[in-house]
Amino acid sequence: YMFSLFLPSHSQVGGRPYVHTYERRAGRLRAESPPDYAPLPPHQAETLKADAYYWRQSGQTDVYLTRELTLVRKRGHTLLLSPTFTMKAHAHEPPRSVLLSFTSFSHEQFYDRNSPFVITVDGTELWRYGWRGAGDETPPSGRAPYTAALDANGQVVETLGHEIPFDIFFRLLGARRVTIELGSDRVELTPEQMEALRDMYRPLPRQTPQSRERSAGKR
Repeated sequence: YMFSLFLPSHSQVGGRPYVHTYERRAGRLRAESPPDYAPLPPHQAETLKADAYYWRQSGQTDVYLTRELTLVRKRGHTLLLSPTFTMKAHAHEPPRSVLLSFTSFSHEQFYDRNSPFVITVDGTELWRYGWRGAGDETPPSGRAPYTAALDANGQVVETLGHEIPFDIFFRLLGARRVTIELGSDRVELTPEQMEALRDMYRPLPRQTPQSRERSAGKR
């Protein structure tokens, strides 16, 4: 959750850009000894779960996870995922979209603004960007600005994100196997991570995208 405070909500995509920028300094990065792993908060033992915060002024509620999903943690490279969405506090329908915000801590630059992104659900590509030619799903307005910067330890900190329709997120929740590909990383979500994503759905009104479509058809 700590990193999600510095990333835009889905309603801010395309708005204010990140403050930091990064210029590739290959010589500097190679000269320094890369750390074994990124300096992250210590792993917490409690179960991953969702939380919500109500903004009284706007009448909206932000739903997020209490801590980030760790997709990759290996020598020289850590990748975190922070999903979040915003909904009207008294609305009787799900939000329109979910923002998947990624944060990478590495000894070198792993991504760029056009890094491929794919969600595969039970063997079927459900959402993709820039991976296999035509048919990309994510429009430019649905991508959070890409940023990269060197931190005090000489690590490259990168942020990027994709906004997906809530209907896609809902289909993901009911899957047995979910794989996320970002750049050269390909990760299958663990049962604990899947349960955390499902926990984000529990605060919502009990009207699924399918029932919403049926209701619209009766009008």
